[in-house]
Amino acid sequence: MKPRFTKDFGLKKQVQDAAGSSMHNIAEGFDSETNSEFARFLQYAKRSCSEVQSELYVALDQQYITKAEFQDVYDPG
Repeated sequence: MKPRFTKDFGLKKQVQDAAGSSMHNIAEGFDSETNSEFARFLQYAKRSCSEVQSELYVALDQQYITKAEFQDVYDPG
């Protein structure tokens, strides 16, 4: 991670928390007893991914990351 980005403790923590939340929701949903509950947790995970995407735009706007780095993470495709 880039030094300027690393020093923005608030944004760094938000990215880490949202990414972790996404993974945790998938795991929790996978362990659910119904397909509808699993689908609900997948929606929560998707929202957390959207939050990470939004925070990447903030990092780009603050010039913590380059456009190429943004594209690499946002759409690794």
